[in-house]
Amino acid sequence: MRVITFFCAFLLTCFYSCKNAPSDDDIKRCLLKDYVCGEYAKVNSMTIVNSSEREFMGINGMEYIVDGEIEWTTTCQSMIVKVMAGHKETFINKKVFVRKMDKGWTCNTNE
Repeated sequence: MRVITFFCAFLLTCFYSCKNAPSDDDIKRCLLKDYVCGEYAKVNSMTIVNSSEREFMGINGMEYIVDGEIEWTTTCQSMIVKVMAGHKETFINKKVFVRKMDKGWTCNTNE
């Protein structure tokens, strides 16, 4: 009986922790916000190297270290630079911070 109880508690803990983590889409959305014209780009590949609970400017959340590649799907002109459609950029050990809000995960620290 103890084994069954322990096993059930273990499964509930695993499901609860997995459900409370941000999705890959949440992480990708926050990752793209760090790039010029990120709204015109897509993440071609992303690998989570490390994750940990962190505090950033007094806000608790999850910090991810990711590797991968993004690609701009549309040409975009910012005030500083023009990014052509098809341009790809590789990122290594990129830090992404996300925090839990009432309506899901967000990258903004002021929401």
